[in-house]
Amino acid sequence: MQKEKLKIRIRILASAYQHILETVGSLPPESGGILVGYLDDFIVREFIFDEKGATSPGGYDPDVEFLTASLEEARAKGYSLLGGLHTHPFGCNRLSGDYGNNIGDVGYIKEFLKVNPHLDKFLTPIAYSAFEGEFKFFPYWKNRLN
Repeated sequence: MQKEKLKIRIRILASAYQHILETVGSLPPESGGILVGYLDDFIVREFIFDEKGATSPGGYDPDVEFLTASLEEARAKGYSLLGGLHTHPFGCNRLSGDYGNNIGDVGYIKEFLKVNPHLDKFLTPIAYSAFEGEFKFFPYWKNRLN
């Protein structure tokens, strides 16, 4: 018997998706930002581009200070942090592993969930930028159980 793949869906407003396309979706790989909306419906209502994050061909390091300040502005609208999105080079459409010391996508997310106990899950989509070809969106999320 073949295992059925679990379909993951991330609900996102068209305006937030458009902002993703205009920012990380058009830049070289390894840039990102945060996804915000209401915790009760988990619909992404805005994407906040991390314009100050450190990027390199091999990684994206968020600017926590910039994103924290941006999140405070979003909270004034009643929004909460729902997740983070970043781009990978073509051929790498999965989250990177847990390499210790909060390095790698999974390692970073695990630590993030530890220090944010109010979140049951965290949206973690990966995208390919149109900078290298066609924009593609890969929906992932992490919860405390997986």
